[in-house]
Order: sequence, then C-alpha cells, then structure tokens
Amino acid sequence: MTLLAQFERDRGRLRAIAFRITGSADDADDALQIAWEKAAAAVGGTNADPTDIREPSAWLTTVVSRTCLDLLRGHRRRGEVALDAIADRPGEDPTPEDAAIRLDEVGRALLVVQQQLSPAQRVAFVLHDMFALSFDEIGSITGRSPAAAKKLASRARGRIAPPAETDTADVDLVRAYLQASRDGNIERLLRILAPDVIRTADPAVLPSGMPTRTEGADEVAEQTRLFAARARLSAVVLVDDRPAVVVAPHGRPTIVMRFTVSGNMIAAIDVNDAAGIPATSFKLA
Repeated sequence: MTLLAQFERDRGRLRAIAFRITGSADDADDALQIAWEKAAAAVGGTNADPTDIREPSAWLTTVVSRTCLDLLRGHRRRGEVALDAIADRPGEDPTPEDAAIRLDEVGRALLVVQQQLSPAQRVAFVLHDMFALSFDEIGSITGRSPAAAKKLASRARGRIAPPAETDTADVDLVRAYLQASRDGNIERLLRILAPDVIRTADPAVLPSGMPTRTEGADEVAEQTRLFAARARLSAVVLVDDRPAVVVAPHGRPTIVMRFTVSGNMIAAIDVNDAAGIPATSFKLA
C-alpha cells in the first residue's frame, strides 16, 4: 500500500491520536494536515513510496505524534489551553473521522485530568495506555530512551490515576446518578437519592431565581432532571480523592458536583464553580 493511501486508511485513527493528545479538534486537524504534507513530500508527489519508509502506518503515527508534542509545547510556552471537543458542537453531524474522536465520558474525564501533565507525559500516556504503542516507539517520538518513555507514562499514570483505596461502590453510585440525570429518569434518581438528601449550590452556577438549597429526594430529582443537557457534557472524576461529577464542555471544567454517600445512597450534593479548584485536584475515577 502506498504512503498516501495508507494515510487515508489511517485517517480516523491518526485524528483520534491527535485529539486525545492535544484535546483540540483544531490542533488535530493541523497535525493531520502537516502529516499529509510530509507524506506527499516523502513520495515526491507520486504514489511511489520511498524505500526507507518500510512501515507507513508507524511512520504516519510518529509524524502526527511529534507534531502534537510540538503543538502542546507551543501552547504551554504561550500559556494557552487548547480544548475544543467536536462532540460539544450542537447541531452538527459528525464525519467518520469525527466519530472516531467523539468524547465519551471516559474521554472527557481524560481531557480534564490531562491538563496537569507535561506535553511529553501526555504523549507517552495516550500512546501507550490508549493506543498500545511500545515504549521503543514512544521513546523515538519523544526523543528519549525506551526506559525514559516508560517512566514518563508511569509518572503520568501516577498523577492522574485514582488512589488504591478509592471506594469503587461510591464511584459506581455517582456514575448511576449521572446516567439517570442524562436520561431524565426520575424513578432511578429516587432509588439513588436518600429521602432527606440536601443539594446546595453556588448561585453563580445556577439559572437566575433557582434556589441555592434544595431538600428532599423528590425536589432534588426534579431539579436534576432540568439539567439533562449539562449531564451530557459531564464525566465522573475524583476531586480531592472523592467521587464527583465535572461539567466539562469542550473538556474544560466549569462546574463540579461533589457527593456525600451514606448507606449506599447519596446524602448530599454540593455544586460549585470549577474555577477555584486546582487542576491537580482532579483524578480519574
């Protein structure tokens, strides 16, 4: 298969890699454009592949990943945060390439927590843990030895992974709450919420006129149902090692909901602006 034909075959996977690393649809497009230009230059504008590119798919992955690394480093120097998730653009039907990188809950959580990683750590973590590249390949991409590349991924995992003592039952309960919120499933919410549950909220994150304190499962469930659109832009994470829901349009945290669990039911929900929470407080759940 020719290099340019391989590019077209791999386009969805390459864009998925670029988006997961950079968190930006625009940066993903830029990385693919650069890879296409380099591929075209490598074959001299023809379909005859150069003999030194023996594994076109691996070559393209390397080009895209190195480009993403350069983009991340450039953003960091300029103090930019590049997050622009295709999945958050309402009213648009995704192309096949877009579908490969649409944000599921796990992807959205990753974009939130990856902000605390260095560019090289992000590349190593994404390529190894999400796309199963070897540390030999990652070392070549990042300009490090395989051992150093393994250490990058390990350090990244250590910074964003949940602590060993995380109560998975509490996390599962919060996940059930989020799914019921997305579905507007009042019956399910009432099975999850304690009868005397209390929900408090910062006025800044509520529509005008909505009460900042709501008591009782019926009232909280009904209020939760009104925010189904927000729930679809949310993910379950840990905030200060406690299960939480983060509302993250474009992968950027805007609202954090922290939960108190008692007797296998949600006893309290505290809703706050995410601006005051350090990036290092977020971990994967």
